[in-house]
Amino acid sequence: MTGNVHIHLTAGEFPEFLRQFPAFAKAFEIAGAEPHLGQGVNDAHTRGGNDAEEPPQFPVLEKTRQQALSMFEDAAKQQGLALRNASGTDVFDYVVTGNRERPVVISASTDPRILLRAKWSGIEDLVIAFVWIAQNCIIIAEYNDVARVLGNALKTKSFTSGSKYYTTASSLKCAGMRPFVENWSLFL
Repeated sequence: MTGNVHIHLTAGEFPEFLRQFPAFAKAFEIAGAEPHLGQGVNDAHTRGGNDAEEPPQFPVLEKTRQQALSMFEDAAKQQGLALRNASGTDVFDYVVTGNRERPVVISASTDPRILLRAKWSGIEDLVIAFVWIAQNCIIIAEYNDVARVLGNALKTKSFTSGSKYYTTASSLKCAGMRPFVENWSLFL
């Protein structure tokens, strides 16, 4: 029988975890991945965004983050869209221009995961791009669309008091996100 195990560690706890479980440390080493402990959950902003005030739940593997950013950039350019990096004070990653300019936050993960932060609801015209590396998939949706897919999950304590909802995407949630796969029309 196989299954997934999710371990929630802060940036301070992660090095100790690796010391106590050398097999995990070796797996990171073999994969060539390095934890980027100064960043948050898989939506951490590499361009100086202000998510740093929250302790991370999962250390971000910089390799995954960079793959996702590169994947999004390449796909946007193939669609004929212009993009520029957001400023260091923004809570999003890019401003993408098609027929109109829209801020974009990248939520990077190897496997299907959905992250939604309450503070994103106040960013006008925000687009959230979920980049799932293993599936070679980019989901492009607006905040309200993601909130509809998550439904009652947004009534959980993690969202109502913690201001974010983060989960491995179930088959039902993946199905709900399907209409937003490669949804580049949001920029037209």
